[in-house]
Amino acid sequence: GFLLKTFLIVSLAVSLSDCDNAKYEVYPTDSIPTRAVVEPDKGFLYPVSPGTPEWYALNSDERLQICQIPEDVIHSLTSYSLAISCIENPLALQFCLKNDEHKAVSEEIQTLNCLDQLLNRHDGIKCLVELYQSLNMNSDYKYVLMKLEFLELLLSGDEVLSKATESELELIGNAAKEKAEYKINNPDTFGLVSVKRALMLEISS
Repeated sequence: GFLLKTFLIVSLAVSLSDCDNAKYEVYPTDSIPTRAVVEPDKGFLYPVSPGTPEWYALNSDERLQICQIPEDVIHSLTSYSLAISCIENPLALQFCLKNDEHKAVSEEIQTLNCLDQLLNRHDGIKCLVELYQSLNMNSDYKYVLMKLEFLELLLSGDEVLSKATESELELIGNAAKEKAEYKINNPDTFGLVSVKRALMLEISS
């Protein structure tokens, strides 16, 4: 579990970094596509992805800008599609590069409009829990374990717990209990820290 996460963190750090010495063709900023595409099972498709030449051509402010969903699009998304858009946001997983992961996720809520919008919808928390429950923990999909961690940090944060109803808190607790049991039964993939995170989410809700 530890080695896998370390590998993914290193991979993510490389993709999120400026990579001044990386041998990539640098594209001019004005050539970056600004498409607004939405697919029901993928949410909003962000115009640039980490690890691409287009991504390396952007500075920090430009990356933050392209990670915002256009206003005319964000309001047309269903809450579940918006939840998917949150975990697929190119900057969502940068929390793992910070010392205080909870603080990092809180900062993302303040800076990424997809998270702010979702948490202000009446069914936003419910959709986050449904997404958390549906993540395939056997998947080989890149960064799926970090997306699981991101959702656990998000659901255990004050921004969610302070807004959640009693029924939503129960949903969170039940989902976290299931994930914790799965992690305990799969120690080769999930370490003690990961198990603790799910258990703390269960307790806090």
